[in-house]
Amino acid sequence: MANLLTEELYHLLVEKQALIQDPIIVPHGYPSLKAQTIQQELGDEIDALLTLLKQGIDVFRQGFLARCKQRAEQNAGTCLSLFAMPEGECNQLYWQIAERLFEPQTMGDMLALLLPDNTLLISYEVTEETRQQSLRERVKNPVFHFEAKNLACLTQEPSPAALSQFAVSGRQLFDVTDLVQWEFTTHTKFFNSLSQQYPELAEALYQHNETFKKLRQHLLAVSKGQSPREVIKEFIQQFLLGGETLTGETYASLEAQRAATDFFVYLESLPDTLKEALFELETLSSGISLDYVCEHLRAENCVEQAAGYLQEILNNKENAAILDTRPDLSPEQLQRIHKSYGKSHALSSVSDSPTALPLHYLKKNLEELVIKDMHVLLDLLLAFPPGYYPLLFKYAQISYDATSLGEMMASGIFLGEQLTAINQAILDNRETLGGFSACLQFALDHHNDELVKLIFSLLAQEEQPAAFLIEQLGGFSESLRIAIAHKNYELLKLILTSLPLEERLAALVEAKLSDGTPMLAFATVRMPSQFHWILELLPEEHRLTAITATEGHPTVLYLTADPEVIGTTLSLLPEKDRLTALRTERRGKSGLFRGALHIEVFKVMLALLPPTDRLNAVTERIFSDLNALEVTLSRDVFKEILNLLPEIVPPPPNAAHSAKQNEQIATLYNHIQQLKNHGLELYNQIDDRNAEATGKKVISLAISLSHFANRVISAQTDAEQQVAQKHFLEVLQQALPDLRYPEWKATISDIVLAAMAYAPTPSEELGTMITSGLFNSGQLNDLNQLLIENTAQLAGFSANLEFAITYKNYGLVKLIISSLSTEERLATLLEARTANNEGILHFASRQIPEGFSLILELLPPADRLDAVTADLVNGQILLRRIIVREDFEAALNLLPVVVTPTNPAYSVKKNEQIQALSNKINQLKSYGLKLYNQPNDKKAETEGKKALCLAISLSHFANQFIHAQNEAEQEAAQRKFQRGLQQSMFDMQHRALWKPILANIVIAATGLGLLAIGWKLYMTGTTFFMQTERHKQMAKIATDFTALLAEEPRSSANSSADEIASLLKTSLSGPST
Repeated sequence: MANLLTEELYHLLVEKQALIQDPIIVPHGYPSLKAQTIQQELGDEIDALLTLLKQGIDVFRQGFLARCKQRAEQNAGTCLSLFAMPEGECNQLYWQIAERLFEPQTMGDMLALLLPDNTLLISYEVTEETRQQSLRERVKNPVFHFEAKNLACLTQEPSPAALSQFAVSGRQLFDVTDLVQWEFTTHTKFFNSLSQQYPELAEALYQHNETFKKLRQHLLAVSKGQSPREVIKEFIQQFLLGGETLTGETYASLEAQRAATDFFVYLESLPDTLKEALFELETLSSGISLDYVCEHLRAENCVEQAAGYLQEILNNKENAAILDTRPDLSPEQLQRIHKSYGKSHALSSVSDSPTALPLHYLKKNLEELVIKDMHVLLDLLLAFPPGYYPLLFKYAQISYDATSLGEMMASGIFLGEQLTAINQAILDNRETLGGFSACLQFALDHHNDELVKLIFSLLAQEEQPAAFLIEQLGGFSESLRIAIAHKNYELLKLILTSLPLEERLAALVEAKLSDGTPMLAFATVRMPSQFHWILELLPEEHRLTAITATEGHPTVLYLTADPEVIGTTLSLLPEKDRLTALRTERRGKSGLFRGALHIEVFKVMLALLPPTDRLNAVTERIFSDLNALEVTLSRDVFKEILNLLPEIVPPPPNAAHSAKQNEQIATLYNHIQQLKNHGLELYNQIDDRNAEATGKKVISLAISLSHFANRVISAQTDAEQQVAQKHFLEVLQQALPDLRYPEWKATISDIVLAAMAYAPTPSEELGTMITSGLFNSGQLNDLNQLLIENTAQLAGFSANLEFAITYKNYGLVKLIISSLSTEERLATLLEARTANNEGILHFASRQIPEGFSLILELLPPADRLDAVTADLVNGQILLRRIIVREDFEAALNLLPVVVTPTNPAYSVKKNEQIQALSNKINQLKSYGLKLYNQPNDKKAETEGKKALCLAISLSHFANQFIHAQNEAEQEAAQRKFQRGLQQSMFDMQHRALWKPILANIVIAATGLGLLAIGWKLYMTGTTFFMQTERHKQMAKIATDFTALLAEEPRSSANSSADEIASLLKTSLSGPST
């Protein structure tokens, strides 16, 4: 009998041995690795059993039992175990040998042979809660009691097929068949009870197959145990596993399609509010929403692309709150879940085969495994238990493609435990990736925060972690670049804290990128939202420099619009530096500009500024005509900002101020507050949009005025005060067109007067207000008095008079000139120059010709002709500029009448010449008056004005010549006479009637000596003398010159008689008619 049994067993072993391939295929991926392991185990077991069989049946029997226990332990939890692969050749071999050797009658007897000792079956009993009286309640609320039993309790016939119905955890078995038809309520009670008493077994049970996994999801969802993030992660993995990349198929696998359906079911199971919020979640870069992803899947588009979108949604930190919500299900959703279970929706009892391989074979087989394709590595990682990853990375010959590996890890295909195990395996085998620095770079490149933390844990074991790190990464600058480029705080902190606190800013300023870009500028652009990390690691006094050292780029306060980030960044600066940092402008962009356009940011900025700086901030011009306060559109926000601003009150008293100045300051601020009150009254008329808008402008104006008033009063120098006063008036000037209400106009004028009383400034802005009619006559008189009282401390006589003339402030003109004695007025006016170095009288005749008579009135009559003829403009007296007839006549009537001059020192003949010249000039004047008074003839009036002005100037210059006290005065009068006459010839040579009059004046003036020899040359080239008369007229001029020179001493202005005669002869040699 024994021999027959031995022979039967021998044939069985030989028959199985024939199934072994020779040679066994070298593995190149998970399927081949699994096939190799199955072959190896089968071969090893057959060899061992044949060896035992040779030693006799009794030895074989005992050895077989020992190998059963050893093999069960070796294969536990792997794809080769009895429960995972009951149909496997090796498992069938052991089952068949056990049947032949021991003839077990029950499943318990069989399992007792094949499994390790102390393997127990976990069973349960259901009891009813005795305190519950209702039978219905007792059925709905079962109480589970568990008991660990010997395998002998399994009395059914042994069947390999039944093995797949057992959930296995270590040496504990559980038969799942009883659970498959339960109602969901029973599942809930059972899940809670089993998880408490046998947590490892519960974990294995609810991974038994896909139906049990789904049950677990529902159980956790109902008990608020699973967030959308956790669920979506699992769906991402299923989509990736069923995509083209891993399956090689164009269309998604059946599993991936089922996962998509389950995904929609899951979303529908959520409360409506949470579901709607989830649909709105978006990716950070492309703005793709979860709702779009769902439409993408419904259209049967790529599941891998959908997985990528979902992973980006998970990565977006702004979505964290919603993704991590533990949902409350609605009654309808709960009902749908409950209907998914019960007799009509029985669960599958057949287990899914695990993918783990026995460690006994794994190490040796991995050493032979060559992985050149990252998809093969992915296949192995997904198949292996996470605990095997270190062996895979250590022993397999992997040709790393770090980019592909990093992208796989970031894709979401690995769940939590898997990802952690991969990271640890990479760190443990970092040399295969290129060493420490390559491993860190890999982690940073792929945003693998967990791996970065593991690396830092390893780094902490170094004696000098920072020095080691900096050396590994290629130096201080390169280390900083890597930390900033990857926005990694821990790395940045480790690098910077390796330096003494006071040396860090200098090191940051000195550090440069390879292209020369300063490191701080790089950090500004690369991580504006994280720049506060750098500030935290610097001394407080160095932080402003760090923010503003941007090499032309806008500061971080412009580059981010996140209120929380702005708040964090500003709070790290000393209060005194915050406004400076906000104002720092690069390329026309400042943090204050950005803040004013993002109101929530602006509120944070204001709250963190000192009260006085808040006024500076809100009055900053954001656009050419609007400040930061005026661009605020929201009514509620506008009020919030107003509440953040200090009250409009004078600054604390200054000992340097007099009592009068303090009174002036108080008056100014009272008027500004009054203006603000007007604005508030209007702004609160919420039913009148126009009134509200105007009120807002007035409030903003009052706040701006209070700010600049503060600056005027706190100015340390006159220059600072003038600049502040200019800004103060600019604000008022720009607001004038919008102030339509009389009471505001009065308040504004009061504000200006109060400001001028404290710090008078004759500026362009003030002048514009004067010309706009802001002041009534009384206020203007008060203003003029303020300006005249402060002439000396302002810009002086010339500047004040120029201001008065520019803005046609005749009252001020009169006050300024009247402040001089009558004797010094003309000299002062002639000496005064404008800012452009123009004579003040010229400027007045050009700027206020209609008011020129006012200036003449203030001069003594004897000085008026000097005033109008001083410094001729193109040879013309100033009266020529007066266009309006009435103004011209008013000025003309103010000029004294010039009597015929005589000089006793002259000869009778010369006095006769003087009389002759006077007569000729009077003839010109008479003819001018005749033309001027011709009615309805503007041309005649203009020509008459020219003649009158010429007659006045020639008469005056001739008088000056005659009464000159010295040769210099005589020459000056002569030059002015000649210049005026010459210009008149250019103006009048087209009028034939003027020619004889002017010719007579020339002849008379030549005889008197007012015209020098140069005029002979001029006259020969003009048409004032007809050619037929030229010889006689010029001969007469030559005679007069000869006589004059014989009578008077020679001067530099005249030539000799011989010279004159010679020139005349030359001139007369021309043709005559």
